[in-house]
Formats: sequence, structure tokens, C-alpha cells
Amino acid sequence: MKTKLLICVLVLIFTGCSSQPVFVVEKSIPVKTELIHAYNYQESLSYKGVIQPSQIKKYSFKTAGYLERIHVSPSEKVVPGQVLASLDTTELMHQAESAKNTMDAAYSQYEKALKGASQEEINAAAINVDKAQNVLEFRQKNHEDLTVLYEEGVVSLSSLEESALGLSIAEKDYLQSQEVLNQALSGAGPETVQAAYSQFLAAQNGYQAYMSLIDDATIYSDVDGSVVSILYETSEAVPAGYPAVIVSSRQLLIQTSVTRSDLQRLSLITPCEVVVNDQIYEGVIQEINRFPDENKLTYPVSIMVVDPPNDLLVGDLASIRFLLEEVNGIWLDIMTISNDGSDFVFVVENNRVTKRSIEILSVMNDKVLVDGLNVGDEVIVKGFNQVRIGSVVDVQQ
Repeated sequence: MKTKLLICVLVLIFTGCSSQPVFVVEKSIPVKTELIHAYNYQESLSYKGVIQPSQIKKYSFKTAGYLERIHVSPSEKVVPGQVLASLDTTELMHQAESAKNTMDAAYSQYEKALKGASQEEINAAAINVDKAQNVLEFRQKNHEDLTVLYEEGVVSLSSLEESALGLSIAEKDYLQSQEVLNQALSGAGPETVQAAYSQFLAAQNGYQAYMSLIDDATIYSDVDGSVVSILYETSEAVPAGYPAVIVSSRQLLIQTSVTRSDLQRLSLITPCEVVVNDQIYEGVIQEINRFPDENKLTYPVSIMVVDPPNDLLVGDLASIRFLLEEVNGIWLDIMTISNDGSDFVFVVENNRVTKRSIEILSVMNDKVLVDGLNVGDEVIVKGFNQVRIGSVVDVQQ
């Protein structure tokens, strides 16, 4: 009986206890949040590039010769107009002098044809006519006498033929001297003047060609830069057209290549920033090549550094940021976005976690422009890996 009573008491006790409500305390998860607001964010394109000289000039001689003197040394800074190297011009000078004499003689003949003969030349031509006439008259008289003697059988036929030949030559000399006199009196004709002028021009061109070769025997810098290399030594034979001195310009460019899609967003007025050795410089786009690189299939772009310091060196690596237009919208740190097949973020509403699907509209560096959030939403930016939908959170400051 006592045993049954004890059992009943125990049942009542346990039954009474189980009828009381059970209170479960839910643990809150600490997180950090960020209130969403719209703001302007400047879009940009980031690339890497290499510093190179804007120009590599290869200077050569237009004529072959022996290198007489090198006026610069490797790594020496040069300016426009500075002499770099020169050839021995001794032989060219002799040839130029001979060509000048030919030109001067041709010009004298041209002036003579243009002005006509001088009085002294006319007088000399008249004297030659008189001499030729006297000879002709003598030959005529002599031939007539020999003819009579031949008919009488005093002289031979060969003597008569020799006399006839002398008479013929005397007649031609007289006619030629008369023509020279007439030409001296009347002056040269248009054809003669033109022929003399053409000969002068040909001689002048020859002389100027030699003088040009002499001028080209010295090469000058036409850029502000530094000597990269000198390819010949003094007294060596230098072929025409082969580089003798190589100079790099002092102005530096950064060479990079962009994708086709980014190419459409760039122009020569697009501002850009250049970072070299942790220093930021202003950059200006110098050239956008519309033909792709055959190996990379990207498009070369050249950027000039504005006011570069002296410690920038050819071959330095540079980070380039092309600054595009500013876009207004909701921008999130890319690290706050999760993905389970679609992009989403966790939002706090009434201290509990909800899931909000978003659409990524644009990506700029570590920022993304999104759609699907409203201004004022409270997005979890730290601790979101520890929460689940419906979790209670403790927002930390």
C-alpha cells in the first residue's frame, strides 16, 4: 500500500512539473552593418604598363665614308642641333671643287651666249676673215696659174690636184670665219642660249649634290634625349644608310594594351592616373592604336607622364587607372556579396536576418553597382558568414 502511494506521489510530482512552460533563450549573433545610401562613384579601368622612351632615333649617313670623329659618348645627354658624328670629307671637297669649276665655266658660256660677243672678239673674227680671204685669193690665183701650166704640160696632174685641194680648204676656212664673224655681230640665237643655260643648270646640280653630301657627312641630333649606343669607331668605314648613332628621347611614355570592350570607352581626352614606385602622377593619353597586337589581340595605348621626375627609368612598371564618368547609384564592397547560384546580401530587419537578391550592374575595382536594394536598408558587412535567414543579430558599432 505504501509502495502504491509513493508511486502515485511521484507521478503527480512529475506530471505537475511537465505541465509548466519551457523558456528557451535564443543567442544573438554579433555583426556589423552598413546603412545603404546612393552616391557617385567614378568608374575606372585599371591596367599595367611599362615605361619606354617616346622615340628611338637611329641616325645614319647618306653617303659611305670613313668615320672621322665621334662627338658624343654612350649615355651622354644631347639636345636638338648637337653634332653626333662626322665623316672624313677630304675626297668630297676635291670633287666639289672640281664641280664648282665646271659650273663656273658653264655659267660663263651662258653669259657669253646671253650677251653676245665682245668688241675684241668681233675684231678678232674680222681679222680671221681677212686672213682667210687673203689665203683664198692666193689659192685661187695659184690654182689658175697651175691650170695654165698643166695645159702646157709644164706641171703634173698631181700638182694640179694638190692645188685644187688647197683651194677647197681655203674656201671652207673663209666661209667658216665669215660665219663666226656674222654670229659675233648678230649675237647667239635662242637655241644656243637655251643650250648654254641647260649646261649651266646641269653643272650647278652636280655641284649642289656634292655640297649636300658634304653637309650630310655630319649628323645632328633632332631630339632632347640620351645616347643609347655608337655602332662604329673612328676611322672605320661606315656604309650609307646604316645606323651609326642611336639616341632615345628624354620624353617617356607608358605602353599598355586594353581589351576591345575597354577600347570603346577610351578617347584621347580620357584622364588617367599613373602610379610608379608608390607615387601618383598625372597621365595624358598620347595615342590609341585601333589595330590589335597580333600576339595578345589587345589594343596598344600610349600614356605620357606629366612632369615626370628624374628618377623614372625606362623599364619601370606602372599601374594605370583610366578615369571614366561618375555613376550615381548603390555601390557595395564586393566582399559583402554572397552567391548560392544567384547574387544576394543579408539585410537586418527588426534585428533578424533576411535574404535580399541583387543584380550586379557594373564592377569597378573592389566596388559593384547593384540593383535590388533600397536606400536605408541595413546590410550586414561583417559576420554574415555566421548568420542564417531569421537569425537574431546584435549589431556592433
